[in-house]
Amino acid sequence: MSVAELKQLALALPPEDRADLAEVLWESLDETVPPISDEFLRELERRDKEMESGEVVGHTHEEVMAEAKRRLQC
Repeated sequence: MSVAELKQLALALPPEDRADLAEVLWESLDETVPPISDEFLRELERRDKEMESGEVVGHTHEEVMAEAKRRLQC
């Protein structure tokens, strides 16, 4: 079975089963993902505080993609 066929079958599952499958697949990657360094964790915490305080305003996926297309002149 190809990956494309597997994807098609997975997407045909009910939402609860897809969520369960996604969790199992995600957990299978835990061993291949390198641990987060203390420095990176501090950076994540700093950025989170900036977002929570309102110092930095986030952008939606749609906004980011529109800006990327504009810059790439797509």
